[in-house]
Amino acid sequence: MKIGNLIRITRFFKDWKINTTTGVLLHFRPVEPIKDTHKKSFNIRMLETNGEIENFILVPEDGIEVLG
Repeated sequence: MKIGNLIRITRFFKDWKINTTTGVLLHFRPVEPIKDTHKKSFNIRMLETNGEIENFILVPEDGIEVLG
Protein backbone atom coordinates (compact mmCIF):
# COMPACT_ATOMS: atom_id res chain seq x y z
CA MET A 1 0.00 0.00 0.00
CA LYS A 2 1.43 3.36 -1.08
CA ILE A 3 0.48 7.00 -0.72
CA GLY A 4 -1.85 7.87 -3.62
CA ASN A 5 -3.39 4.38 -3.89
CA LEU A 6 -7.16 4.15 -4.17
CA ILE A 7 -8.26 2.02 -1.20
CA ARG A 8 -11.43 0.61 0.31
CA ILE A 9 -11.75 0.20 4.08
CA THR A 10 -14.43 -2.08 5.47
CA ARG A 11 -15.12 -1.90 9.19
CA PHE A 12 -16.38 -4.98 10.98
CA PHE A 13 -17.89 -5.43 14.44
CA LYS A 14 -18.40 -8.99 15.66
CA ASP A 15 -18.29 -10.27 12.05
CA TRP A 16 -20.90 -7.74 10.89
CA LYS A 17 -19.94 -5.27 8.18
CA ILE A 18 -20.87 -1.84 9.53
CA ASN A 19 -19.22 0.64 7.12
CA THR A 20 -17.29 0.80 3.85
CA THR A 21 -15.26 3.85 2.81
CA THR A 22 -13.39 4.40 -0.46
CA GLY A 23 -10.77 7.06 -1.17
CA VAL A 24 -7.17 7.98 -1.91
CA LEU A 25 -4.54 7.20 0.74
CA LEU A 26 -2.81 10.36 1.98
CA HIS A 27 -1.02 9.15 5.13
CA PHE A 28 -0.18 5.74 6.62
CA ARG A 29 1.67 5.16 9.92
CA PRO A 30 1.75 2.34 12.50
CA VAL A 31 0.60 3.22 16.03
CA GLU A 32 1.44 1.64 19.36
CA PRO A 33 -0.70 -1.36 20.38
CA ILE A 34 -3.69 -0.45 22.53
CA LYS A 35 -4.34 -1.99 25.98
CA ASP A 36 -1.44 -4.48 26.18
CA THR A 37 -2.36 -6.23 22.96
CA HIS A 38 0.25 -7.16 20.38
CA LYS A 39 -2.06 -6.52 17.43
CA LYS A 40 -0.85 -3.79 15.08
CA SER A 41 -3.01 -0.77 14.36
CA PHE A 42 -2.44 1.98 11.82
CA ASN A 43 -3.24 5.67 11.64
CA ILE A 44 -4.29 6.62 8.12
CA ARG A 45 -5.65 9.71 6.41
CA MET A 46 -7.61 9.46 3.19
CA LEU A 47 -9.38 11.72 0.73
CA GLU A 48 -12.80 10.11 0.40
CA THR A 49 -14.68 9.96 -2.90
CA ASN A 50 -17.12 12.56 -1.51
CA GLY A 51 -14.24 15.09 -1.20
CA GLU A 52 -13.80 14.95 2.58
CA ILE A 53 -10.48 14.19 4.29
CA GLU A 54 -10.91 11.61 7.07
CA ASN A 55 -8.57 10.15 9.68
CA PHE A 56 -8.92 6.51 10.71
CA ILE A 57 -7.34 4.15 13.18
CA LEU A 58 -7.28 0.79 11.40
CA VAL A 59 -7.43 -2.22 13.70
CA PRO A 60 -6.75 -5.84 12.72
CA GLU A 61 -10.49 -6.56 12.43
CA ASP A 62 -10.87 -3.95 9.64
CA GLY A 63 -10.56 -5.01 6.02
CA ILE A 64 -8.49 -2.99 3.58
CA GLU A 65 -8.29 -3.46 -0.17
CA VAL A 66 -6.06 -1.61 -2.67
CA LEU A 67 -8.15 -0.82 -5.75
CA GLY A 68 -5.54 1.01 -7.81
